[in-house]
Amino acid sequence: YRLWLARYRNKKESPRGFYIDQTDWAAAQNAFAKISAAQRGRYHVDELERELSDTSRLPSRSPGLAGALSLVPGAGQFYCQRYEDALIAFAVNIGLFWAAHDAFDQDQYALGGLLSFVGLGFYAGNIYSAVGDAHKFNQRQKQRFAESLKRYLIVGSAPPGDAAILPQPLLSFQVRF
Repeated sequence: YRLWLARYRNKKESPRGFYIDQTDWAAAQNAFAKISAAQRGRYHVDELERELSDTSRLPSRSPGLAGALSLVPGAGQFYCQRYEDALIAFAVNIGLFWAAHDAFDQDQYALGGLLSFVGLGFYAGNIYSAVGDAHKFNQRQKQRFAESLKRYLIVGSAPPGDAAILPQPLLSFQVRF
């Protein structure tokens, strides 16, 4: 499948599965709509169209909201379900803020300035990381959905959930070292 897909990188000539791999749901729906009525069963078009109509229900995270939440260190990561990163971001930022505050209280201005500078970098990185985590979360959800749609792309196979299992060719290589 991947070798076949590699030959059709030009979207005008690409197979229908290419649009699913690229998570281009509208183009995939348009490509499946062009399949003739006689071939719709063979390609499981009705099932694919039904699944593709549910793309709006995919869970997603807003990168802007993740960044805004990260004004409180770690909150954006928590929103993106990256709990360990949230705890680390919170602990590092609070630790650096506390250390800088303590240095200024002890009249160690150079150390306080250095810790503030490093802390500001970690704080900005926390916000940037939360925005990136939201984008990664959204991409992961799209890829999982695309993988679930690939089960329909095996030509001539039974749709998922059908009791009938059709024989499929199998090619296997084994290399021992």
